[in-house]
Amino acid sequence: MTFPLGGSSSTQLTVDLCLGAYRLTGVLAHVDEANRLVDVLNNRDEVVFLRDVVVSDLDGAPLEEAREMPVEKRFIHLVVPHESGEYLSRQRLLRAGMALPRQVSVARLVLVSPFAARGTLHVAPGSDLAFLERALARFFPITKAAIFFQAREFLQAPVVIVNRDLVASIGAVRGDASPQQPEPEASPKERRPLSFYLKR
Repeated sequence: MTFPLGGSSSTQLTVDLCLGAYRLTGVLAHVDEANRLVDVLNNRDEVVFLRDVVVSDLDGAPLEEAREMPVEKRFIHLVVPHESGEYLSRQRLLRAGMALPRQVSVARLVLVSPFAARGTLHVAPGSDLAFLERALARFFPITKAAIFFQAREFLQAPVVIVNRDLVASIGAVRGDASPQQPEPEASPKERRPLSFYLKR
């Protein structure tokens, strides 16, 4: 079976899918000008498709390679996009002038066992993170993220997408004295790439 990717090389997106014990690196199908990464992750399909896949353990040791792999979303803990310069340039052209939705930035620690993610959440003003299904999409972004595994830093990334269904807890980061400050309106240059990950 062949899983169509769609789009040109400038719109195709390589990602790491972090499962409980494995990391899958490959090109994610159906991400293009019309469908952002979070759109594909949050659609009704329960499976995503990767092509040109490298299967590794969480320490990065390669185990196997595969031409194509379907992956059930319920087993995906984290998604880490790899954004090439060509990809970002293409998306800036497509998204130039788009306003970000009105949201607030909050510094949080997210426990999604066996990982912990520390970074910034972007939520609607007044959101109560005690009720995750009301405040966050099923797959939601954390920006300026540091990911920890077995009490050591696993990776850092500008954006990491988290599976809300596997989140055990979200806690305020010490020193976050003003967690509900509205985000300043971005200039056109700053409206990408963040708008690519946040809800419309």
